[in-house]
Amino acid sequence: MRDAAPTETVAHLLQVLGVPLTEVGAASVNGRRIGREALRTTLIGHSSALEVEARERPQSNSGRFLLDMHLGTLARRMRLLGLDAAYEPDGDDSSLATRSATEQRELLNRDRGLLFRKTVHDGALLRSGDVNAQLDDVLSRFAPHLAPVDAVPALRGAPRGGGRRRCRGPT
Repeated sequence: MRDAAPTETVAHLLQVLGVPLTEVGAASVNGRRIGREALRTTLIGHSSALEVEARERPQSNSGRFLLDMHLGTLARRMRLLGLDAAYEPDGDDSSLATRSATEQRELLNRDRGLLFRKTVHDGALLRSGDVNAQLDDVLSRFAPHLAPVDAVPALRGAPRGGGRRRCRGPT
């Protein structure tokens, strides 16, 4: 239980409590339901009850994802499934939030603080450190269209004879 200031918004209260808005669906303030789009503008006032719902699954999305430095293996697996998964191994929080907004990409990460930034387009907090659980979470949460990459044609083009071909440069 926490007392809120009358001028505090629902979004601010949730974030003070450690809940990124990317994880929140609708909410109710004293029984009055508000949508996600109103979380940043609805004042708590002298409310006595705040109810919060989790995001619905599948979550609407652009089909374009941005992953931070801790999710390189997940980015590779998503790409093998044909997903548009940009990976920023050197990106700081500010550049990730800005890129998420400018490219309309869902930001996937394990850092709550980054998801608190207003500039983040949308995203998800991946709670597990296990890449299989992370991939399951992304697939169930966003239900993206999959177009798996077929590695076999690339293998068919390998040179025969087991060795490397010598290439001569321009003569």
